[in-house]
Amino acid sequence: SPKEMYHLKQSYFFLCLHTTTLTSCELDEVQFHAIFGCAGTYKGLWKRLFSAVDTKGDAVIDFDEYLTFVTAMKRGDTVGRRQLVFRLLDGDRDGFVEKADYQRVVELRANEARAQPRARALTADEECAQFFARVDEDDDGRFSLEDFERHCSIYGDTVVQQILNIVETMFDNAIDETGISITPTDVRNAKPHIDWQDHKVGFSNFLCCSGTAPVFTKAPAVF
Repeated sequence: SPKEMYHLKQSYFFLCLHTTTLTSCELDEVQFHAIFGCAGTYKGLWKRLFSAVDTKGDAVIDFDEYLTFVTAMKRGDTVGRRQLVFRLLDGDRDGFVEKADYQRVVELRANEARAQPRARALTADEECAQFFARVDEDDDGRFSLEDFERHCSIYGDTVVQQILNIVETMFDNAIDETGISITPTDVRNAKPHIDWQDHKVGFSNFLCCSGTAPVFTKAPAVF
């Protein structure tokens, strides 16, 4: 709906806020790293996530790419979700996922699990070995998108969901300050009085709806 699209654009504009100057900038690798790569359990995945979202490969995430990513993550069909996860795993974009690529993600999940009061059935090494024994039929230490889709068709999409849970955690934490929540059925904004596109953000915006702030020096292109 138009209202949902407005809120989605607001979340994009927020991610385009320079973390130091609070003025608008492109959502390039530097900006993306400042948001996703500096804190949290999954900070080691920021570059892979950027590559997965930047489908045009021009080192800048525009609004169309952002919308495609959010749609696949939150409301995507089976094919779209599998493709997003594969792009995340295939960090160098060579069309294959190596064992080291997959193990990196598994280790991050294992690190989080160790901080929780529950035991893991498998170590990261064991989980990686078990997965590759099923997906890597020619035993060459890597798998393609076709291999991945075949594996999911046979064994289910548990791996897809586990990895998307990581991505959703990263994303939801990144936009939490906006008050915007995106679910499979709705997009809501708990802070509709803040326009992340047209105003510089200051404490007055959070304390009072009437706070006046200067216009961005450069607005991000969305079309």
